[in-house]
Amino acid sequence: MDREAAKRGTTVYLVDKRIDMLPELLGTNLCSLRSNVDRLAFSCIWELTPNAEIVNVYFTKSVIRSKASLSYEEAQNRNDDKRMNDNITKSIRILNGLAKKLKKKRLDAGALTLASPEVRFNLENDSQDPVDVEMKELKETNALVEEFMLLANISVAKKIHMAEYVEQIDDHPELIDMVVYPSEDDTNDKKFTYEEHMTPVQISGGLKAGLLYQGSINISMHNYLEGTIMANIDGEETQILISGRASLNRAIQGDTVAVKLLPKEEWKTNVSKIITNDDEKEEEEEEEKENNNEDETMKDADEKPEVKDTEDASYTEKPIPTGKVVGIIKKHYRQYCGSIDKNTVQKTTNHNATQNILVISMDRRIPKIRIRTRQAQALLGKRIVVAIDSWGRNSLYPFGHFVRDLGDIGDRNTETEVLLLEHDVPYMPFSQQVLNDLPPEGENFTISEEELSKRKDLRDLDVCSIDPPGCTDIDDALHVRPLENGNYEVGV
Repeated sequence: MDREAAKRGTTVYLVDKRIDMLPELLGTNLCSLRSNVDRLAFSCIWELTPNAEIVNVYFTKSVIRSKASLSYEEAQNRNDDKRMNDNITKSIRILNGLAKKLKKKRLDAGALTLASPEVRFNLENDSQDPVDVEMKELKETNALVEEFMLLANISVAKKIHMAEYVEQIDDHPELIDMVVYPSEDDTNDKKFTYEEHMTPVQISGGLKAGLLYQGSINISMHNYLEGTIMANIDGEETQILISGRASLNRAIQGDTVAVKLLPKEEWKTNVSKIITNDDEKEEEEEEEKENNNEDETMKDADEKPEVKDTEDASYTEKPIPTGKVVGIIKKHYRQYCGSIDKNTVQKTTNHNATQNILVISMDRRIPKIRIRTRQAQALLGKRIVVAIDSWGRNSLYPFGHFVRDLGDIGDRNTETEVLLLEHDVPYMPFSQQVLNDLPPEGENFTISEEELSKRKDLRDLDVCSIDPPGCTDIDDALHVRPLENGNYEVGV
C-alpha cells in the first residue's frame, strides 16, 4: 500500500472523475480528516511568536477530531465576515495573519513564486459535458494552507537526516562513516548528417578534463529547436544554451547529455522564439522520398521553421554560454501520445500499403516521430501512443513504432487518458495485493484503546480543514491557540 501510494503521489481531480492515491475506503473514509470523527494523525506543532518566528517545534503521533471541514471559499468568508466570531473563525484569522508573515519571510529570503493560472470547468447537468471554463480566483485562504504545509515540510526536512537513520542500524556501525553531509558552501541540394556522438570513454575523459559539461536537457516549450542545461562552470551553476538541430544533435527532452562549449564569439543571446509554422513542405518531400525507397536526404539543420520573437522577462542582450551536444549519456525515451501529421499520409487505393508517416507529439518539446505503418488512413483523426526506438545520424527525425490507438481526437475519455499518460499519472485499478492491506473491518474500523494510549490526544483542540469544494480525501488540518506568553501554538 505504501509503495503504491508513493508511486501515485496524490489524488488527481479531473473534470468529471477522480484518480485516487489510496483505495476509497482509506482515501475518502478512514484516512480522511472528516469533521466530528476521531482520526489517527501525525502532528507537527510549533510555538510561533506574533511575528511568525519559530520558538520551538515537535512532532508526534496523535489522535484528532476536526471541528469543521471548510472549503477555501467558506474559510475566506469566515475571515472576511466581521459578524462571525466563533472559535474556528478566530483561528482562521490568526492563521491567516501568521501565514502572510511566513510568506513575506520566504519571498524576502529568495523563494520563487511558481504559481500558474488555474481554470474551473462548468459541466452540463445531464451529460456532464464541459459547457464553460473560467479562471479560478485564488483566495488568501489558499495561501494560508500552502504556507503551513510548506512550514511542516521544511521543519521535517530539517529534523530528518540520513545520519539519524544510519545511527539506528546497530549491526553496521561503519555505515555512519559513509554518510555524505552537505556542505553549506557547495553549489554545483545539401545533404546533412548529424555529428557523430562521442563514445562513453571519450565523454568520461572529457568530463574529467573539464572540457565537457553534463546535464539534463530542458527543451523550450516555445521552440523544440532550443534547449538548455545547467552546469557548474568555474564554480557557479550556469545555464548553457543549445540552439538549432545541429547543436541539439538528436537530444530529446530529459536526456542526460554531454555538452561542449562553443567559442565565445559564437555565444548567443537567450531570445525566446515561438515556432509558428514547421516547414511542412520539407517534411512532405522527405516522406515522399522515403515511401519511394529513395535515399533519405535532409535539408540543412540550420534551416529553421518560421519563428517569431516573444517578450521574455529573462531576455538579455548579453551573450550567454552556448554549446552543442556531443554525446547522450542516458536516454529519456518514453511512450508519447500524439496524432498523425495528415500531410505525410499518402492517398492510395491500397489501404494496407506500408507508409512512413510522422506523428506529432502532444508534448511540444518532442520532435515529430517517424513510424512505419499499414494503418495510416485508419489512424487519421485518432490519438495514438508511439515509442521512440532510435535516431540515426542521417535522419531528420527519430524513428519509432506504433503502440496503441487511444480513440478519436476530441473525445472526452480519449483526451482524459492522454492527460493521464502524458503526466505519468497511474490510473489502473488497485491490485489485489494492495487491497489486501486494507483493514479487514472495512468501514467498521475503530481506533483501539491500545492505539489511543500510544498517541497524544488533541481531540479537545479546535482543529479544522480547508480544501477545495468537493474534496473528499481530506489529508491535512490545522489548529492554533494563543499561549500565555503571547505566542501561538500552531499545529498541522
